[in-house]
Amino acid sequence: MRNCIGTFTSALNNKPIRLARREFPSDNASAGAEVTGFFVLLTNLIESILRDQWTTFAVSSLAILAMVWIGYRSWQYALISMIPNAVPIYVVMGLLGWAGLKMNMGAAMIAAVSMGMSVDSSIHYFSSFRHARREGKSVHAALMQCQQSVGLAMIFTTVALIMGFGVLITSEFVPTIYFGALMSLAMLGGMLGNLIVLPLLLSWTERD
Repeated sequence: MRNCIGTFTSALNNKPIRLARREFPSDNASAGAEVTGFFVLLTNLIESILRDQWTTFAVSSLAILAMVWIGYRSWQYALISMIPNAVPIYVVMGLLGWAGLKMNMGAAMIAAVSMGMSVDSSIHYFSSFRHARREGKSVHAALMQCQQSVGLAMIFTTVALIMGFGVLITSEFVPTIYFGALMSLAMLGGMLGNLIVLPLLLSWTERD
């Protein structure tokens, strides 16, 4: 099954189709060759997922922007929420290409999934921060309270999610291994973004 990745890649380049049409050209007596089989079905599935990956990621990002803006009536919060949650996904996908790893179904599905799971921590952080500010606390005191309450819960939740997705690494199906490993990395990046980047952005945009 591990050798299937190379088959998927060559199929995505239409190489088998070109070879079949070259060896068995169509004419009046014959309709020519048609490439079929299990791997062709999987290739079409991967092509569809790759096509839809960035579409779903864009739709989910716009939906999160709209929901955060509606929930908090702040376009600053909406923009801030995207940075610690979207950047880790770009980093993970960039590392995937930089390392020369092949794209498959598991890698293609992580963008929208990890985005939706990671932004939950940002929403809890915003709610706790606004509640502390309404109590009259300074920006620094509010952030310290968020780090000690929401931040601690965020760490426990993310560790539990990473352990859950990490189980998929023991699978013998390569796309499942990719999905588990890349989701764990994306969740870890989202946690670090919400614990480090998000407080910095709030301290820059909020004033006492």
